[in-house]
This record gives sequence, C-alpha cells and structure tokens, in this order.
Amino acid sequence: MDSVFGLLDRKQTIKNAKQFLCEYQDWQLEAARFSFSLQSPMMDGMPKAQSDPRHTRQEDKMIKQATAKMECELRLKTIQLMSSIDDQNAFLADLLEYRFINHYTVKKCCERLAEKYDLNYLPERTYNDYQKQALWVFAIVCPRDTLRAKKVRR
Repeated sequence: MDSVFGLLDRKQTIKNAKQFLCEYQDWQLEAARFSFSLQSPMMDGMPKAQSDPRHTRQEDKMIKQATAKMECELRLKTIQLMSSIDDQNAFLADLLEYRFINHYTVKKCCERLAEKYDLNYLPERTYNDYQKQALWVFAIVCPRDTLRAKKVRR
C-alpha cells in the first residue's frame, strides 16, 4: 500500500486537505444563504414560458444550494467514514471535526481529545503531528481526487 501512496506528495496533499476542510464553513454559509432566499413558486394557474428569467434564476439558486449542501456533506461523511475504520482513525476524525467543523481552538481541541480519550494531557506540538496525520488520512479516504497531489518527477 505504501507504493501506491509513495507516488503522492504528502506535504501538498496535507495542505490541500486542510484547505478543503477550511472551506466547510463557507459552504455551510452558502447553503444557509440559498435556503433563505429560495421562495415557493407562484401557482397562479397561468402557464409560464421556459425562457422566464425568474424561473431560471430560481433553478440556478436551487442548483447552487444543492452544490453547497453536497460540499458540506462530503466533508462530514468523509470524517464519519474515517471514524468507522478503527480507534486510531476515530481519534483523528474527532480531531478534524473539533478543529474544522466545530472551529475549536487548538487548545480546546487538545482539552476535548484528552478528555474523550482519557489522556492526561495532549500537548499542542503532539496535536500538530496528529493533525497532519489526520489530514493525510482524510485526503486518502475522501473521494475528491483533487486533494491527492502527485509527486513531480524531475
């Protein structure tokens, strides 16, 4: 298995996964914005031409909202999948959820993880190592191929 992942640029893949997870809140806000702006269609009984610009704008909003929801779900489902693999990956999944989904500070993440997993203390430096590992696993598990960066041959 190492030979397959040996073709990947680990540092860039981790960076891509971090950026991808950081976009979660943006997609969440986008989904909320569109759900607020979507209105029920007018039902006055009169036929509407397909070229009605209001009709197309409404469809565009629905597509954008669906895309935003799908982007959020992709991140959440990948973290759920990580958590179902084994105990170590469950720990890494919790770390990603606390940091990127719940937006906890590093200190709060360390406290929550230590509490949940009966650790006396989780130093921030150790947390950073775990975060890199978690981002790597996330990028491997996530179906979005663009997260995995290939090594550049020279």
